[in-house]
Amino acid sequence: MATRAQKVRLGVFLIITLILLIVSFVIIAGKQLMEKRDIYYIQYKNVSVIGLQEGSAVKYYGINIGQVDQITINKDDINQVTVQISVKEGTPIKEDMVATLVSIGITGIKQIELTGGTNESDFLPPGSNIQPGSSVLEDITGKAEMIAEKFELLLNNLNAITDISNQQKVDTILTLVHMYLEENREPVTRMITSLDTATLDMRNLIADVRSLVGTTQSSILRFEQNLVKLDTIMNNTLLFSEELASADVRGVSGEVINTLSKIDSTLEKANIRRISEEAVSALVNFNQTITRIDLMVIKSREDLIQSIETLKQAADYLNEFSREISDDPSILLRSRR
Repeated sequence: MATRAQKVRLGVFLIITLILLIVSFVIIAGKQLMEKRDIYYIQYKNVSVIGLQEGSAVKYYGINIGQVDQITINKDDINQVTVQISVKEGTPIKEDMVATLVSIGITGIKQIELTGGTNESDFLPPGSNIQPGSSVLEDITGKAEMIAEKFELLLNNLNAITDISNQQKVDTILTLVHMYLEENREPVTRMITSLDTATLDMRNLIADVRSLVGTTQSSILRFEQNLVKLDTIMNNTLLFSEELASADVRGVSGEVINTLSKIDSTLEKANIRRISEEAVSALVNFNQTITRIDLMVIKSREDLIQSIETLKQAADYLNEFSREISDDPSILLRSRR
């Protein structure tokens, strides 16, 4: 049997152990009880919160800021689940934040993830409702439901198209088409042959038109080059006529006549008056000839300028004609008709 001393030592040990347990519990529980926390609520409507448990973590961008305290059903709306969460006092909760259910791994356990929020938004006071957000799974499920509805509609349309009555109509149409082809096999064959021949002729005609357009463009290019050369010649001619007009032939001939008159008066005593008169007459004729040449050059210059303008206009018409043929070769066909 145990002695009295052993019983005393056992009792003291149990008392000390119990006291230590009570102190530890008080310290741990007291810390939790003494910690001030902010309470918020999240209302999920027509959303399953399976996997979410009391004590699940509440995080903000991966940072643990609180936990789930209570999950209840709204008595006024049984389709709505109210989740009470508590976060550390002073945690900034904005009005534009949303609470999303997030799965942890493949176990199916969920936690609440707060996302969103801007600096410009006001702070949400404790006791308020945080807007619920949609999870990725819900988005995928919603899109899958939409796709399923559209696929079902497509199947219904296919069923309507392949209905027995529609099949009979299609069979009737195919039968009529077959009968028509059997009765008109030779005309249809001739028509197809004629179409092939017409297509070949059209291709040859298009090739000829393209060749004609190329030849016309080459001719127009050579014509433009000749016009450039002619323009250069006319410019040189005009320059020559201007220089000839600026030479003042009349003035020169007048000075020559005056000089010869002086020579005539000087040589009068030498009896060569007749020779000087003939020289004067020759100079007068020369002056008249120069005047006629000047008038002829002026008149020819106007005619040449008019001819050049006409040639340029013709070149423009040819350019326009070749461009229209290049854009629409069928003009030649219409012109033949």
